[in-house]
Amino acid sequence: GRIAEGRLYLVGCDRGVGKDSWAFSRALGDMAGWFPPPPIWQGPDRVTSSETPPRSLQLVADDAGNTHALWSDGESAEITHMRWDGHNWSSAFPVITALQGSVEQFTAASYADRLYLIGRDRQGMFFSDASIDRPTEWSAPMPIASIPTSAIAPDLLADNNGLLLTYAIALNENRGVYLTRSVNQGGTWSEPRLAFDGTAAGWDMVDAPQLAKT
Repeated sequence: GRIAEGRLYLVGCDRGVGKDSWAFSRALGDMAGWFPPPPIWQGPDRVTSSETPPRSLQLVADDAGNTHALWSDGESAEITHMRWDGHNWSSAFPVITALQGSVEQFTAASYADRLYLIGRDRQGMFFSDASIDRPTEWSAPMPIASIPTSAIAPDLLADNNGLLLTYAIALNENRGVYLTRSVNQGGTWSEPRLAFDGTAAGWDMVDAPQLAKT
């Protein structure tokens, strides 16, 4: 290698099969620019451990600047909670127990001073909520009778218009994506409305609808 007139020159020869010769040069510039920047993502850092691997992990940010992690292991009836306050994680604490059997799926959302959760067990969909100030004290799970037991893949959105819930009927004649709304913080839910007709569209199966607000 050589340095001349503010440039670095390198010449080399491949000793392998190719036996190529090569040359490279670059402006010296600022030495800090020679090396890759630090990674944007840091970690991962383990925040808790469990005898069974967690499933259905949900991260929810509230209006107070906290991040809530909720998960189930797919085998028990419990949903576990932890809160990140910007500096530390709280201890893992079981907060919700499903009405019947294990928690098969769930979704969570936050708006204003409340946390909301829709879960699915063998009995169907259920609703629970908590204050962001007391995230380990959730209301008793309440079944949503208007949603059929065949419904899967709930997704929840909370805003100033209330709670909007979507889910899928995966198979058979009624397959499609459905929407229902609550305007009283989960107390009652509207009759589900078909948003996407999987039968008419010719889909063999419908799954995993997602809600997003622009």
